[in-house]
Amino acid sequence: MTEGRFLDTDDGARIWFDILNPECTGTPLVLCDGLGCDGFIWPYIIQATSPTHRIVRWHYRGHGQSTPPTNRARMTLQLLAQDLRLVMDALELPQAVLAGHSLGVQVILEFYRQYPERVFGLVPVCGSYGRPGDTFYGLTFLRSGFEVLINLAKT
Repeated sequence: MTEGRFLDTDDGARIWFDILNPECTGTPLVLCDGLGCDGFIWPYIIQATSPTHRIVRWHYRGHGQSTPPTNRARMTLQLLAQDLRLVMDALELPQAVLAGHSLGVQVILEFYRQYPERVFGLVPVCGSYGRPGDTFYGLTFLRSGFEVLINLAKT
């Protein structure tokens, strides 16, 4: 992994990001990790695409090398999509292919909802199009199970 850099958000969070092969002119590929992941899913994708494409890696607030969120109540998919826009703006990428793993699928879909003109393509990998408790194999009872687990963890 290369050194990367940070961008500062308007609320004080620092978002880590990096670009591999910045000299390549092919369509950029932006990789969006899963919850608590730090790029473990991407080595083969990077190996296969890096000879011809710029590859962007970044960490969500509170993940990897990015700082924790300054206000946890603001942590939404909408905010993560806006952070992705900030990363693309910092790299001057008007458009990219977005690959998302797990939570990253929700992030890229939300980004597409907010900024469709900036998406060249979407690559969802092992993730849900909505809240996992609502969409996992169509088993809607899982949501209440997650809520019970969350409440138990809070006590």
